Amino acid sequence: MFADYFDFLFDKYFFNRCGIYDMHPFRAVEKDGKLVVILNTLGVDPKDIHVEAEQGDYYYPQYLKISGKTINPITEEEHSVNMRFGIHKEVSDVDWENKDGLTYLEVKFAEPIKPKISISNKKLLTG
Repeated sequence: MFADYFDFLFDKYFFNRCGIYDMHPFRAVEKDGKLVVILNTLGVDPKDIHVEAEQGDYYYPQYLKISGKTINPITEEEHSVNMRFGIHKEVSDVDWENKDGLTYLEVKFAEPIKPKISISNKKLLTG
């Protein structure tokens, strides 16, 4: 009798977060000159999330690494995140917050260094 109230859930919806890898764990968008990365960190306690910058290589000057894991005290199952993003531009600052099971990273880029080289046309200078 009690199960009759929940038939719609099993017929119409299916989701499983434990032991299944998320097909689309993040989304990245550029907005106002910044890169905003939104990660699915559902089940991971915000105080267990670590964001680090790592030295890059030739192709990616820097990497951002996001990791963390939390053991659910009721089910004793592990919920975790372990991602690494290559960033093509030099990063100056990263601010992040966790809200409603999503972690938001706001990546600010360093201003490119412009060389101070004087360039002039000789013909225009001499008249």
